[in-house]
Amino acid sequence: MPSTELPDFVDAARDAIVVIDERSRVAAMNAAAERLFGRSRADAVGKDVALVIGPARDSPSQRAALLLKANLSEVGRFNLLGEMAAGIAHELNQPLSAIASYAQAGKRILEREQPQMRTVIDVCS
Repeated sequence: MPSTELPDFVDAARDAIVVIDERSRVAAMNAAAERLFGRSRADAVGKDVALVIGPARDSPSQRAALLLKANLSEVGRFNLLGEMAAGIAHELNQPLSAIASYAQAGKRILEREQPQMRTVIDVCS
């Protein structure tokens, strides 16, 4: 197997760099790749690349990312629930407000000394 040492400028790169041989095995990787995939170079070199960068990773940063994703998802659901509750409250409030307005108008008409029955019938229909 060729040397697993990378030039300093490659090792210092902020992006993860993984060198793969013809058999799809990790030949080398830089420090950013170690952080990203949560595996040391000594552990990754010689292993199948799918095992190194695949979904089986379980680094602390990945666990934290999954936790944050779950929390964000929960916040999104609570936000949606709040929007739905506001919409339902609005839909219920509109007809109740109309009923209260008509009741007040009917009460004012009936409180007159001589209520016009035709007016009362018009308001009720």
